[in-house]
Amino acid sequence: MDIFDFFKDAYYKELDLKNNINNSISFPVAINSIFIGAFFYFLINFKYSCHFFLLISLIVFSIHYCISTLLSIYHIIRSYLNTFSKGYNYEYLPRSELIYNFYNRLKSFYQDNDFEKVEKDCEGWLISAFASATNTNRDCNSMKIHHIYMAKKFLLYSFIFLVFILIIFIINYFKHT
Repeated sequence: MDIFDFFKDAYYKELDLKNNINNSISFPVAINSIFIGAFFYFLINFKYSCHFFLLISLIVFSIHYCISTLLSIYHIIRSYLNTFSKGYNYEYLPRSELIYNFYNRLKSFYQDNDFEKVEKDCEGWLISAFASATNTNRDCNSMKIHHIYMAKKFLLYSFIFLVFILIIFIINYFKHT
């Protein structure tokens, strides 16, 4: 396998992964929106003149639901923004003009017109650029994947607590009808 092709493919795979990660953020956002809407529906339509145990259970599960939802939202935000002030610092190849200028400087450096040396040095420089950018982008993608995983994990907790709230809501509904 050609080492140049290896680093070039790795670089572009990390950029593709970045795009896939960014596209996957919309699912947790949509599910969180649906869950929040359902949660407020339950709170608004709950008959608060109910048995004390139901009311305490609703409060406890609501607190747990809110905490897990806030943590899910926090991790969704962190998956898109590394900190709350800036995004992830992905590294890209230099602009084509800079690569072309470097190539021309190499040609003038090797005045004996040894194009094999020019090609070899330029390829080596590009390999180091691909390798450096791939490492940086892999680190960024790993952090984003971790935060999306955590967001989905807390989204699952939110769903579990919302199911318990639904059960309490149904019991409350049938006691008052």
